[in-house]
Amino acid sequence: MVKALQDGDIGGAGLDCVEDEPLPQDSPLWDMPNVIITPHTAADSPFYMDRAMNQFCESLKKFINNQDILNKINKNKGY
Repeated sequence: MVKALQDGDIGGAGLDCVEDEPLPQDSPLWDMPNVIITPHTAADSPFYMDRAMNQFCESLKKFINNQDILNKINKNKGY
């Protein structure tokens, strides 16, 4: 991605998470004018905790009732 950004193949990037966290201090991404880096908090909102707890409770009910939980990880697909 760094090369694509440097070569102009990608016009810019907004990064909230990266492969190696925290992003190393010597990463060229820090100094690129076409890159915005946020501290892995892009999903944060005043509603986050309520939504997360609702999702947890719904998944717990499904788990107790032997049903598929929400957002189940698929290791074969890699997410």
